[in-house]
Amino acid sequence: MTVISRVEIRNWQSIAHADLALGDWTSLVGESDVGKSAVVHAIVAALTNQRGDRLIRHGAKMAEVTLWLTDGERVTWQKERGKSGRYIVEQGPDFIVRTYEKTAGEVPVEVLDLLRVTLDVAGDDFSPGIMGQFDAPFLLSETPRRRAQLLGEFDGSNITMAAESLLRTAQRRAQDDVKAAEREVERLDGALLPYDALPAAEAALATAEALSAALGARSARRDAAAALSGGVEAAQRAGARSAALVAAWTMPPGLPSLDVIEARASRIAVARGLAAGIEAAQAGAALARRTIAALPDLGEAVEAISRRFEHLATLRMTVTALGTLATDRVAHEAAVAHYAAAAHAGQEALAGLQGAPCPECGRPLERMLA
Repeated sequence: MTVISRVEIRNWQSIAHADLALGDWTSLVGESDVGKSAVVHAIVAALTNQRGDRLIRHGAKMAEVTLWLTDGERVTWQKERGKSGRYIVEQGPDFIVRTYEKTAGEVPVEVLDLLRVTLDVAGDDFSPGIMGQFDAPFLLSETPRRRAQLLGEFDGSNITMAAESLLRTAQRRAQDDVKAAEREVERLDGALLPYDALPAAEAALATAEALSAALGARSARRDAAAALSGGVEAAQRAGARSAALVAAWTMPPGLPSLDVIEARASRIAVARGLAAGIEAAQAGAALARRTIAALPDLGEAVEAISRRFEHLATLRMTVTALGTLATDRVAHEAAVAHYAAAAHAGQEALAGLQGAPCPECGRPLERMLA
């Protein structure tokens, strides 16, 4: 345990200079205003790096407190006006000097470790070695719990007390966790009640899945049947189209041969030429009538002309017959065109049934059926 064996004070409160030897227990006794409290304040200021300049002796620029320790170390605290405290530590047989400046009102850790006069008791700093004039007797004013804590710091029983405290805290937390877990189990049990029917629902789901699979198979067979039905309908439509083309390909009954049609066409052309001659003769006859009417009675000439007109009438009948033949030719030409179209349609139908385009026009089956 660190003990301060000597203290030297300069320029602190009313003390210009004081040098005191201290024992294990030191009491300062005397009249009032002789500086007893100033000595205690100086030691406390050195131990706590007191801030402020109000306790520096009037007229002095710096106060200084030097503490001699029983282990041979020496710690000097200097407080200059307007600056933070400075520590000078001298240690070892060679008195190695270490200086700690700009401390900002805090005691350096190295100095705290060296002095060891402040205890941390339940989170509070406690300095049992220094007592003021009006302080209560040591430990007597403290609560029993506080006394136990302070004494524990001295004999090490505080570690056991701290362990017991931690154990009680852990035990309370464990009990709270158990209660919370029990409440959670009750809550989960209540939350699981709506799911009691889950096994029956799973069985129903399995049945529904089996029915769905069967329905899918039937749906696939229905789609295949629909596709087959569509193919049959398409084949039926193609067959109807083919029958229509074959019917159109068939020639109407009663038509003459092509040679006969060509011969009759030749006669129609001759008849047309004769009809033109007849029209010219009629025009000449009309002119002759006008001429005869202007001449005196010509007798025989008139009879000759009459006979000529009878001949022309016969020729007119011939021309009429030839016109009929011309009409028949037109009908036969239409029949020939129908025959050619029917033959082309038949070729288209045959090519379409084989999946090939028409050999004449090259049209595909889709265009032929459109």
